[in-house]
Amino acid sequence: MFTSLKSLIDQRLGSGVITHELSTDFGYFIFIHQKHLYHVLFFLKNDPDLKLTLLDQIIGLPEKHPISDMTKDNIDTYFTILYQLKSLNLPYRVTVVIQFDRAQDTLPGISDIFAGARWQEEDLAKSFEITFLESYRE
Repeated sequence: MFTSLKSLIDQRLGSGVITHELSTDFGYFIFIHQKHLYHVLFFLKNDPDLKLTLLDQIIGLPEKHPISDMTKDNIDTYFTILYQLKSLNLPYRVTVVIQFDRAQDTLPGISDIFAGARWQEEDLAKSFEITFLESYRE
C-alpha cells in the first residue's frame, strides 16, 4: 500500500500534478489541473498499487447557480467536475476534482479508459453544454 496518494502520484507522474489532496472518511480527494486529467485517471485505474477500476460517477457542479432566474444565459460557465473512482479489491475511494470553464475549454473524453464514462459524459454535455473530446490527443 502507499502512505500518501499525492506522494505516489508525484513519484510516478511528476511533482506538481496534484495541487492539493484531502483525506476524509469518504476517501481521498485530489485536486488537479484539467490538463492532467486523462493521465491521472489512466494512472489511477492501471497502477497495481491503486487498482481504481470502477468509475462510479462524474458530477458537474456549476459554480454559481441562480435560484430566481434559471435561464440559459444566466447560468455561469464555471464548473467543478468530480470523477469518483472505486476499487473492487481495495477499501478506498478516490475523487479527482478539477475546475473547468466551458466557455474556453474542452475536457478529454475518458470512455477509452472507463467504458461506462460515455453515457455520463453525454449527460453532462446535454445538461451543461460541456464539450468532451471524442478521444484523447496530446
